[in-house]
Amino acid sequence: CIRDRSGPYRVTNYNSGSYPSWHNFKYQYKVLKQENKLLPTETVDLYKGGVIGQIPLFPSCPREGDREDRECFQKRMQEHIKFNFRYPEAALRQGIQGTVLVKFTIDKTGAIKNIATDSPHPLLTAEALRIVSLLPKFQPAMENGSPVSIPYSIPIYFKLDTNK
Repeated sequence: CIRDRSGPYRVTNYNSGSYPSWHNFKYQYKVLKQENKLLPTETVDLYKGGVIGQIPLFPSCPREGDREDRECFQKRMQEHIKFNFRYPEAALRQGIQGTVLVKFTIDKTGAIKNIATDSPHPLLTAEALRIVSLLPKFQPAMENGSPVSIPYSIPIYFKLDTNK
């Protein structure tokens, strides 16, 4: 099986014009040793056209094209964290700070699944998990017009102002 990762190609989004996109094409060949040739056989995962790899979106974000979708997603994620963020009182008193990396899957329905964290302290972990538990159900990621599950990770920073 030979994989051709070529591009970029120009993909047209009818809402915002064209943008560059990379695609994976898989080809399968039979090797004819005596003739020193490759004979094409059945194509694996034949590319059927359409936009590949649309990211998940917050419910309030319209699909407008790759760049706009990413900007809207990032903006809404930052707003969500800012609005819901509460520094844990016990962590404030103890001077605990650090970064919690939260990893999860946005499944085919847009739901959050398989949450895991990498955290310097359980108090920070609990707050990061609370923030993620308040995320809305997303518009799922799409590939070739079908919803797909994708992994996502986000750092949540807990930093104390030491100038006071």
